Amino acid sequence: GDTAVRSNVEYAFLNDKPMAILRKGVATTRVGWDENGLVILNEKSGGGTVSDEEAKAFYDNAAQAFAMADLGLWREPLVFSLAPQDWSRLEISGQTSSIVLSRVGRAWALQKPISASADTLAVEKATKALSAASMIRFVDKPEADALKSLEKPAAILSTEFERREQVGEKVTRRVIVQELRVGPPADVGGTTVLCLATAWSRDLSTNAMSTLWGPAVVVVDSASLVGLASDAASYVSRVSLRAPIADIFQFAVGDRTYGRVASGWRPLGAVTITPEDAKNVQLFLALVGEERASRVALKPAETLATPIRASFKSSDGVVVQELSLGLARGSGSAAVTGIVTFDGTSYRVYESKQIAGLAEWLASKH
Repeated sequence: GDTAVRSNVEYAFLNDKPMAILRKGVATTRVGWDENGLVILNEKSGGGTVSDEEAKAFYDNAAQAFAMADLGLWREPLVFSLAPQDWSRLEISGQTSSIVLSRVGRAWALQKPISASADTLAVEKATKALSAASMIRFVDKPEADALKSLEKPAAILSTEFERREQVGEKVTRRVIVQELRVGPPADVGGTTVLCLATAWSRDLSTNAMSTLWGPAVVVVDSASLVGLASDAASYVSRVSLRAPIADIFQFAVGDRTYGRVASGWRPLGAVTITPEDAKNVQLFLALVGEERASRVALKPAETLATPIRASFKSSDGVVVQELSLGLARGSGSAAVTGIVTFDGTSYRVYESKQIAGLAEWLASKH
C-alpha cells in the first residue's frame, strides 16, 4: 500500500513575528527571516533551497499558527529559563545596594562591591528562588502609567550564561543575558509584581549585542522574589579561612607558631604540646576553618582595639591568608560574648559554645 510520509514542523518567533521554521521529514528544511520578514536563512539537507513562493508560504503559515494559538502556549513561563548550574554571573541590584557574583570553577565568588569568597548556602538560596520565579501573565498592551512605574525599578535582577558557537572553523563566544526589572505590586495584596523582562546576547570578541526577546511587560509571582538580599554581607562566606585546613601546615597566633606533625600540631621548636594547648588549637582551627559565623558585617560592630594577628601557611611556606582576631564583649560587661575575625574586607562574629575557653586561650597569645 501507500507509505505515509510524516513531517514535524517547529516554529520560532521574535517579538510576535516568525523568526524561523524547521521542518523535519524525508528532508530537513530551515528557513529564517529578519524582523522585516526578509529571508536570511534558506537551506535544505543535501543541498538546495526552497523557492520564494515556498518561503512566503512558510512565513504565512507560521504567522497564522501564532495568531490562532494561545500566546501562553508559546511563551516560557519561567523568568530565567536557563538552569542555575549554567549561570556564570548573577547581579542583584536594589535601590540602595547591589552585588555581583561570578562563578569561579564550581564555586561562586563575590566580585562587587568587594572581592570575597561567597557563602554557598546564601547563593544556592538566591539561585533557587530566581530559577523558580514565574511569569503569571504577559501585559501585551501596557498602559502609560505601568511603563512609567518601571522606569525606576525597585530591583534589577540579571543572570549571564556563556556559550561557544562553532560554524566551520570560526568559533564565537557569546554571553546570554536575562534581565528582570522589578516594579510596583500588580495587585492589592502584593502577591504579584509588575516587571519588565528582556534577554539579549553579546559577542565577546566584537561586543556586538542582539536582542533575543523583549522587552516585555509581565506580571511575576512575588513569592520567589521576596527576601532576595542585595547587600554584600548576605553573600560573603561565613567561614573565615578560604583554604581547607588540610592545606594548612603552619599557623601563627599572636606570639606563638604551630607546625603540623604526624600526631597533630606542635609549637615550633617544642617536642611536645600540652593537652590543653592541643585542645584549643583544634577548637581554633575548627572555628576559623569550618564553623559558620553567627553573622557577617563589612563594618565592625565591635572595634578590634588590640587585635591578635594570625597567619596561615601552606606546605611550601607561603602565607595563604592572614586574619585579625578580637574578642566581643557584652554592653557594659567584661564578659566575652564572641570571637571576631577580620580578613581585610569582612568581619565575622562567632558565638558558639566553645567561645569561653577559646577566648581565654586567644587572650593569652597577646
